[in-house]
Amino acid sequence: MAGWLLRNQHVQHRVGRLGAHTRQRFKHSHPALFADYGSGRAVFDRLVECFGADLCQPQGAGVADRLRWALQTVTGFAIEDSPRIDVAVPEDFHSGHDAGFWMGEFLNRLTDCCTRYRTAILVADCAVVGDLFYPATNVPWGLRGDPFLWMEMAQALCHVPLPEYTPELDLILSSTFAALTGQSLDHHDSILVPRFARGGMSSGQIATSHWKETLIPLLHDRTVWLWTSLFSTL
Repeated sequence: MAGWLLRNQHVQHRVGRLGAHTRQRFKHSHPALFADYGSGRAVFDRLVECFGADLCQPQGAGVADRLRWALQTVTGFAIEDSPRIDVAVPEDFHSGHDAGFWMGEFLNRLTDCCTRYRTAILVADCAVVGDLFYPATNVPWGLRGDPFLWMEMAQALCHVPLPEYTPELDLILSSTFAALTGQSLDHHDSILVPRFARGGMSSGQIATSHWKETLIPLLHDRTVWLWTSLFSTL
């Protein structure tokens, strides 16, 4: 029963469309905006990593304010004071982007995309592994470090295309787990990750057995639902 409730919660959340999926769809819907992988595309990719999954939710600050703050976060430039944004990319890439573009054409198209996100059809080309980690509410955690690792994995996988097959997904998840914790999922004991230590008896601890027996299967269930939904729209 608990598993069904978790899967159903994911279904309901996905019906509302994730902000991450909306942003990926935006990139596919407007390829001409970032035809070359220059600083504009580099900034956009950083924005995808910076925004939370709730960018398109009608709560808190508006899209324009959040875009302005996020641009300052990922570039270090205040839009109001910088007519041009330069980012650290290789010299053979385009070196900058007109700051007016972000708060003008880009903001207008992003706002329109967010306005229509609840009715937009899920698109396979836009699905990323990071989508599977939302929502994180009512996920059955093992130890206190698990939710922090969950959030870091979601962020790390926000650009990785969602594979159709379980072995490919397992390779991605196990590799990400090892990269972020320094230990394999096959590690038999709990893992201490100091940066996750925020207080409590199991502070900073990751339960590897719980990930293998509960959290990874939950991500498998969400993958099945997501691919079923994607193919049902074709």
